[in-house]
Amino acid sequence: MSDQVVVRITSGAGESFLDRMIALVEGAIRQRTPNEIALTLVLTAFTLIFLIVVIPLWPMALNAELYIMNYLGLTDPLKSLGTDVPTLVALLVCLIPTTIGALLAAIGIAGMDRALRANVLARAARR
Repeated sequence: MSDQVVVRITSGAGESFLDRMIALVEGAIRQRTPNEIALTLVLTAFTLIFLIVVIPLWPMALNAELYIMNYLGLTDPLKSLGTDVPTLVALLVCLIPTTIGALLAAIGIAGMDRALRANVLARAARR
């Protein structure tokens, strides 16, 4: 007698019952859950908000540059406020994935929490 449990795996990697069940679930065509629909709506709303915030930055920064040029009496264009389009696109590209990544991680954590509450421990044998 000891305080250890010895488990012997008799199936190959990717061939167990659990692996077949995971493959079945991943390949199934199903309707989207209300949580997935809500996530899509939230991501769409955040994307629109980011566009509404980032697009007006260009004319506002351009106006500020012109004002500073006139105030200082400069003749050369002043390009220090990031009014070029690639900078604004980079800002947008940085904002949107961080939101998606944060929301997807939260959903993954919630799913794992629900699985752990049901005492389910699973690991796919993908390598």
